[in-house]
Amino acid sequence: MKEIITYTLRENNKTSDIYYNEVTQFAEETKSNILGRMGKILEVYLNYIKQNQIEESRTIEEYAIEALMIGVFLLVYKDRAMNLNKYVQKFFVYLAYQREKGKYQKVVSDFIKGRLAVFMLPKEKAVKMENMYLMEQFSRLMEWLEASGDFKQEVIRLRAWSGFLHDKSAKESQSILEACIEAARWFDKRSVQKMGKYTVHIEDYVSKSYELHKGKEDIIFCSRKRLEYHLNMVGAEIMNQALRESFLKQKSKIVFLPRCMCQKSKNTCQAGYTPEGYICRHCEKTCPISQIAKLERIHDFKVYIIPHESDFKHGDAEKNKQTGIVGVACVLNLLSGGFKAEQMGFVPQCVLLDYCGCRNHWHRTGIVTEINIARLKQILGIHKPTENHKQQTVSLKMQKE
Repeated sequence: MKEIITYTLRENNKTSDIYYNEVTQFAEETKSNILGRMGKILEVYLNYIKQNQIEESRTIEEYAIEALMIGVFLLVYKDRAMNLNKYVQKFFVYLAYQREKGKYQKVVSDFIKGRLAVFMLPKEKAVKMENMYLMEQFSRLMEWLEASGDFKQEVIRLRAWSGFLHDKSAKESQSILEACIEAARWFDKRSVQKMGKYTVHIEDYVSKSYELHKGKEDIIFCSRKRLEYHLNMVGAEIMNQALRESFLKQKSKIVFLPRCMCQKSKNTCQAGYTPEGYICRHCEKTCPISQIAKLERIHDFKVYIIPHESDFKHGDAEKNKQTGIVGVACVLNLLSGGFKAEQMGFVPQCVLLDYCGCRNHWHRTGIVTEINIARLKQILGIHKPTENHKQQTVSLKMQKE
């Protein structure tokens, strides 16, 4: 059995089949609950998006995820946000901006953030806010999320909500945020009942995260709460369902796999570089990536290895609109990865790593990670060889004869 660091989709089973059955059911329950609570609010928000041309409107289920996310973030980060000094906030936003300029700036910014994050990003310390409107808390939350540098895509989504809330009266914005928080409280309790058996190790890991990640830029990322894991698990499944029909209609499909699935180290792996990502050359037959890459010729999709989320830079949004992608990632990168893919024009789906294990964040030497290949095939809508592959096979046979 693989070492369990924070979560495992397999629990005590050989595969993650049971997890996917259960998360599908719970996603339906969550979607029904949120739409039941906030359906009218979400319809008003969708009209606001259309009327103000904020973005190309998306599904109401996606906006339901965002509303739940607002509530979860307020529950988890409200106290940190209210304790954040504004000068500190501006400094960390500057670091995050510098980080995007290049590799050298990234290294320097990460070094500074790692050394200062523990001391300068305040710890959770309860603040008395009886007379403080939730709108003020939300505004401060947005500042904290931006300063952390770990919620870039979430901040982009929530900026639209911020504009929407500022358009409302104080009473209306208070009521909307109260609804988000109540939804998050329901989800907090219910998700432990339904998904908790897959995340039992998180609280123990988080309790040790200060020492494990002290001085590292990922200390905030790696100390995220169990509730945030459940939000990503269920939110990603709701997003998969909402975009499923559109994904299957796309002309081309691409699967992006993380480097942590490679059986060999980056120094011995023979994967070839391309601008789109690394291509598997099957240097190790038992490698999980090789097993998946063998399917691409049969089923007409492409496979690229992406060393890090920041390496995912397919820039032509118009061209991307004809492409469906499947992103494979550990739990905490699911929603942000899906948001980023949509921003770039892709129609995304996701498959979770059955467990985490990369050297960048989770394990000193690294654990080779895996996915449920049956789930990947289901997402791609493939159960047998494509007609194109059959024609190629017949052509090869005729050439031999």
